[in-house]
Amino acid sequence: MSMVIGTNIASLTAQRHLASSRADMETSMERLASGSRINSAMDDAAGLALANKLEIKVTALNQSVRNANDGIAMIAVADGAMQEIGSMLNRMKELAVQAVNDTYSATDRASMDLEFQALAVEITRIAADTDFNGIAITNSSVALKIQVGDSASDTVTITPIVMTATTLGVTAAIDLQNATNAPLAVAAVDTAIAALDAHRGSLGAVANTLDHTVSNLMNRIEHSSAARSSIQDADYAVESANLAKTQVLQQAGTAMLAQANASGEGVLSLLK
Repeated sequence: MSMVIGTNIASLTAQRHLASSRADMETSMERLASGSRINSAMDDAAGLALANKLEIKVTALNQSVRNANDGIAMIAVADGAMQEIGSMLNRMKELAVQAVNDTYSATDRASMDLEFQALAVEITRIAADTDFNGIAITNSSVALKIQVGDSASDTVTITPIVMTATTLGVTAAIDLQNATNAPLAVAAVDTAIAALDAHRGSLGAVANTLDHTVSNLMNRIEHSSAARSSIQDADYAVESANLAKTQVLQQAGTAMLAQANASGEGVLSLLK
């Protein structure tokens, strides 16, 4: 190999390797400092796009879990109100059955009817006043959608019904004033209780559905997070090993660059 001083190929080679190992060292340092394997699109453009999609999905799924739990809470509030309405209907049934019996006078039946009508009014009041975050849940038949996923079609519907005394059929045309009306009241209350129980069962089924939905959402969150982590998060075992390697290469490269730069001094011996 010829001896020249205009171009130091050994030095250029050492510089190239030194620059490469320094870039690798800085990359490892950045990953260890940030905790992320991908800190810019240059690190892994495809991986960055996928990691971002997964992160957005996880964020949406986490909100969906909160949505579903809110739906369960809404149903619990409605069920609590209907439980009280059911208790009042049971008392109304007791009064109606009592009023059918001919051992009671008209005055007795009037006293029974007074409580019967008061309970009907209270049923309507509870139905009208029970809400969840201002949303009517026992005095409305408007379907309520619960968003339980990251796409618009991922919904569960809660369908409330109006639970007033009028809707349930225990209105003031229904009374315990005489032996003729009392049996009609018994039948009306039976119908109301059946309607109430059917609706409670329907809402209970939706609540169970939402409970299973929450479990599924949390499973999706777990695995989506794991997938995002495998793409995005830095592996500290790998990066610390890479850092140690590149630091050694930096030291060796610096030493070799110094040797390469000094190699031209051999030309001087030819000029003596």
